[in-house]
Amino acid sequence: MAITLQNQGVVDLFEKGKEEWNKWVEENPDANIKVENFVFPNEKLTSISFSKFNFPRGSVVFRKVEFNAEKVFFSRCNFQCRYLFFQFILQPNLHINFAGSVFCCDSIDLLGNKLDSLSFGGASLGDSYFHIFDTELRSGLSMKNSIKGKGDIRIVIKSTGNSKINLYNFISDSSVELRLFKGNVTQLDCKKARISGSLRIEGEFKCIPDLRQSKIDHHVDLGGLRVRLKRFFKAGCGVEEALDDDDADRLCRLKEIAEQNKNHGMALAFHADEMRASRWIKFGKLQSVLDMFYSLTSNYGQSIARPFFYLALSIIMFAIYSLKQPENIHKDEGQFKTAITVSIATVTPFISISKTEREAGIAKLYGDSPPEDYGLYSYAHAGISFVFIFLIGLGLRNRFRI
Repeated sequence: MAITLQNQGVVDLFEKGKEEWNKWVEENPDANIKVENFVFPNEKLTSISFSKFNFPRGSVVFRKVEFNAEKVFFSRCNFQCRYLFFQFILQPNLHINFAGSVFCCDSIDLLGNKLDSLSFGGASLGDSYFHIFDTELRSGLSMKNSIKGKGDIRIVIKSTGNSKINLYNFISDSSVELRLFKGNVTQLDCKKARISGSLRIEGEFKCIPDLRQSKIDHHVDLGGLRVRLKRFFKAGCGVEEALDDDDADRLCRLKEIAEQNKNHGMALAFHADEMRASRWIKFGKLQSVLDMFYSLTSNYGQSIARPFFYLALSIIMFAIYSLKQPENIHKDEGQFKTAITVSIATVTPFISISKTEREAGIAKLYGDSPPEDYGLYSYAHAGISFVFIFLIGLGLRNRFRI
């Protein structure tokens, strides 16, 4: 039967140092390590270091442990354990670092913890099933440059601060699920990640996830992803500009993924934010002004109501202009109806009845003497309204994929 080293026994062996610890593990390769409902160690330390410690092939469990320090290092360790388990470690100021460690476990589970940060940077996670579940992090999670074999990865976290999640150059032969169920994540870096399985990202992020130069072999599920483009008002200009110059390129990559998934609505939303992020940075002044007009009047082709509202407003304003002219001789009841008819007929020349109705309406309003510049203003009204009609058609096409 395998030996189980518990609580004070673990502390005593730890305090003898790395050499004695590794020697004991070599002599007891199938032992279990279990620390539960315990303060580790007895005295307050600046940091606790298990760096370069080896762990036996049994279970390694830290449950409801209070580490008597603000930093715990498991860096460059060799975990041969069947089961690695960290649960209910409720220390919001605690940093746990597994950087550079090698894991040959069946399962790695970090459940129900409240920590400042977790780091697996440069670690080799082996073929284990890797779960970080129901865990609160204040500063964030790093798996930068780490390597994962088979066995799915599931990360479900809550951010209690301005957290950052770093999966830069992360390599995995298995599927990855990342879900933020609450909180404020200000950076999600998956740049240059290579995932042989599928990838699912879900949650509301206060940033633009960076998947540039990433390679995911199977499906990328972004259906539950919500992002926020950070912008600021430029001093003295009254216009908004993206806070990060790279956000436009990040959004372009997200749009590309959405298009590959044939998620047209999400692709349109990412495209709209990409244009906003490019404004005043990649675009010149004139192009930025036109882009603002496109955003205001149709939300980049996503809205039908906006251009319809501006079209109706244009028709009403031209009708009022027509009635206010001194040449107006139509003072009877129904004059506004006549003016509206003229205004609508002016912007719909492609309807056969419009020409006849417009001529009859102008005759009622002005007789044989229309205002001198009425034709010029009619052209302007028709041109502006045509833009709104086009944007309504674009919105319908995008909404219903006509």
